[in-house]
Amino acid sequence: MPFASAALQRRHNNNGRIDVSEVFQLRLQLLPWITLKAGWRFWVLNRVGATLGKFWLIFATYGIPIVIWLAIRGCAKVLKLMGIGDGTFLSSSVIRETIMRVALWFFMRSKAGADIFWYNYFIHAQSLDAFLVDYCEAWSIQATSDRELTMFVDNDHRLVIPCSSGADDKQLLKQLRCFYELALARGGITMFLGLRASKNIEIVKIENDAVGDRVGLPLDLGRYGPYNRQIHYFRNPSAITGDTLLRRLITEHVIIDPNQQQANINQQQANVNPQQATQNPQASQNPQANQNQQPANSNIPVTPNQLPVNINQQQANANPQATTTTQVNPQQPPVSLNPQVNANQPSANTNQQQANVNLQSNATQPPSNPAQQQATSVPPQRRALNVIRTWNPQSATVIVLFPFVLGTIISIVWPIVATRRYDADVQDSVQTGFAVGSYVVTAGALLVALVAFLDTKSNVKD
Repeated sequence: MPFASAALQRRHNNNGRIDVSEVFQLRLQLLPWITLKAGWRFWVLNRVGATLGKFWLIFATYGIPIVIWLAIRGCAKVLKLMGIGDGTFLSSSVIRETIMRVALWFFMRSKAGADIFWYNYFIHAQSLDAFLVDYCEAWSIQATSDRELTMFVDNDHRLVIPCSSGADDKQLLKQLRCFYELALARGGITMFLGLRASKNIEIVKIENDAVGDRVGLPLDLGRYGPYNRQIHYFRNPSAITGDTLLRRLITEHVIIDPNQQQANINQQQANVNPQQATQNPQASQNPQANQNQQPANSNIPVTPNQLPVNINQQQANANPQATTTTQVNPQQPPVSLNPQVNANQPSANTNQQQANVNLQSNATQPPSNPAQQQATSVPPQRRALNVIRTWNPQSATVIVLFPFVLGTIISIVWPIVATRRYDADVQDSVQTGFAVGSYVVTAGALLVALVAFLDTKSNVKD
């Protein structure tokens, strides 16, 4: 799959260096004893802040840069109509790719510089989908990425994740966690608020690039929290050791060789009808040539006893497959034209044709022995990981109580501020404060009910 960014694709075609690492793993050292891990929500907030900053810059400068840019773009299009230039001068795509080329040249010189590049690319990317395509492709071109696996999040958000067959469980889970958080980052406000949390990870079949039936038990990742979610090592990959998980995913055909995938698809198509190539061996011949073939003794007068013999001979010429399986005995005497000799010939021809039909049906019938049926190797069906998410009780409790707490605070603070700062009447201020607080509680309850209703509908759909 090519890069979504033309600058990255050009650098890759020129064999330029493209390093990559797990995003969302930045740790901020606030104090010598305080370390803050900047998770995916931190970077999503930075992306939102960068977008708002761009709009603020436009309005703060009264839109003068935008007006100048639109004027230049209009002149470029007019010159294109006059046959001068291609009309892409200072277009948004050209500006974006120019910035990307400069950033690649400046940052892609060391591992630390590559981290800075991917962080800034995530913040300023035109869309998270384009960033995810480039990020996956950057992982796939690494020398250690010789395998891949498919992962779904809640039966959706399909991701093809490059990985290494020489990694251990710790490295594998860290990479899966990184791509899982990328899927959450583009999931919207519900995932940002954390209403749902991962419960377990299942192995499922892939049916038409979608989630199929579950296969076996969920991954044994340890229990986490008071609700016994099998997600401990997925949340803390550094706590796991060994390669038991990696070997299971390879055995279950979840981690596969991407170069072998197309070969397996071709083999599956070839095994749909393994006898198709041998079912009609004479299909390429012209059947009319045999139908129009006339016997050599057609001018000889036909006797009444010889008539069935000629009819059987014409039927044999019309069905060449029935006659090609019959071997002629060189010691068999030729057929005589004497009526007395050919008196029993019709029944003999009929028996011979029936034997040829039975022989042909036995040749095309599939073997009844199960060992013979398994002789043709069928490539295994590809499988994937499916992260199952459920309600997060802690986040749901905070979100449900938030409107009530906010309404109570407004009901108390409003009269105090109104009476002391604006010398309002106490009774009127209290009534107004409780009216506003009640409105906040009612609106918050409706929003919580709406979220619960949408979640129920999504579960029914799944």
